Amino acid sequence: MLYIILIITIMLITVFWMFSNLISLLAGSPYIESDSKIIIEAIKKINPKNNFVFYELGSGAGKNLIAIEREFYCQAIGIEISPFYYLISKIKTKNNRKIKVIFSDISKIDFLKADIIYCYLYPKFMNLLEKKFVNELKKGTYIISNSFPINNLKPYMKFQILAKTIYIYKF
Repeated sequence: MLYIILIITIMLITVFWMFSNLISLLAGSPYIESDSKIIIEAIKKINPKNNFVFYELGSGAGKNLIAIEREFYCQAIGIEISPFYYLISKIKTKNNRKIKVIFSDISKIDFLKADIIYCYLYPKFMNLLEKKFVNELKKGTYIISNSFPINNLKPYMKFQILAKTIYIYKF
């Protein structure tokens, strides 16, 4: 009996995980883990003020939020639309008051408090966000985009790290 319960539990978790990945894919990008080293190096190049507010669009399981908060002791906010990864990140960050994870579609989030926004999203979705960035971001906000440029914006900085091209935009 215990064996059957275990198999059913594994099957339900697998179905939930697959459904969550489908939601991510349809919303803009599949789950692809970013290397925290890339984000940390990009932030160091920006040299932000103390106590900045960091947003990660598509924050997955929260690994980067934890790494960024530890490295810079900033407020780290993750936006995740996948229920599976949202729950994982909420569990992993539950005891850290400087990290907040929001279950939402990125297009419905207000970016007015953001000082730095990190994205690893497909080009089509990055270009859809362009208008939102231009209309909502306060002066001095940075966008860090892993691998994909925003077509109609000129990068403030562009560099290679760990075989990835990083685009930084300053508003």
